[in-house]
Amino acid sequence: MIFKGRTKEALPQLSHARGRRQLERLTTFSDGVVAVAITLLVLPLIDSLSESRSEGVRKTVDDNGPLLIAFFFTFAVVAMMWSLHNRVFGLLRAYNVRIFWLNLLFLSFVALLPWVSALDILPSNLGGDSTGWSPTASLTYWSVLGTVQLSIFLLAWQVRRHPQLLADPEENITFGQLTRGWLFAVSFYAIGAFSYFFREIGPWLPLVIFPLSALIGHYAAREDQLKDEAEIKAAKRKPTRKKAKSTRVAKSSR
Repeated sequence: MIFKGRTKEALPQLSHARGRRQLERLTTFSDGVVAVAITLLVLPLIDSLSESRSEGVRKTVDDNGPLLIAFFFTFAVVAMMWSLHNRVFGLLRAYNVRIFWLNLLFLSFVALLPWVSALDILPSNLGGDSTGWSPTASLTYWSVLGTVQLSIFLLAWQVRRHPQLLADPEENITFGQLTRGWLFAVSFYAIGAFSYFFREIGPWLPLVIFPLSALIGHYAAREDQLKDEAEIKAAKRKPTRKKAKSTRVAKSSR
């Protein structure tokens, strides 16, 4: 692209400004899709309310307990993933083609969440048997969540691989954050697969996500701590090596 009447010094500034505008448009579009998806999560509850309005509030809440739990859980997961998405995009000053398409992959599966959360992913009687629960619905739900998390991981991995896209080169995705990303993706896929093949315990497998998230967070934080300690030790060794080298040079000059 040719910029007429512009000096060579002005071209990088124009390129950076255009990159920031494009990034702002992509971020705004992404935020809009996530906001609409979160809003649509409540539609199954509204439909159930219109069907059982004459039965009273208590009866309505009891009958729609699984839908309420699915709504709040999915809402929390989408909010967490949007927070991660916001953190990744907050590091950028521009983006490349792979980040663009990975972001569209993320948005497409986020847009599916209102539909999959309305499937039979929990038993009708939460305190009893697994009546009303579908293993295929559970597999579909957790596969969609896993793909959303996987796309976030791939976005973060692309950002880490291309530091020239960062607004601040000193601030990048950490190794622990990447580890947390792919471990959560694998965990979501595993819950879906186990719930499908082990149907006796399938309805209750989502409960493991809470202790599992604590373990993954602890492990990822430990990885970052070990890496920071290794970098500090390496930085301390460098002056010692330089001093030893200068001593050998001084001795040889004598």
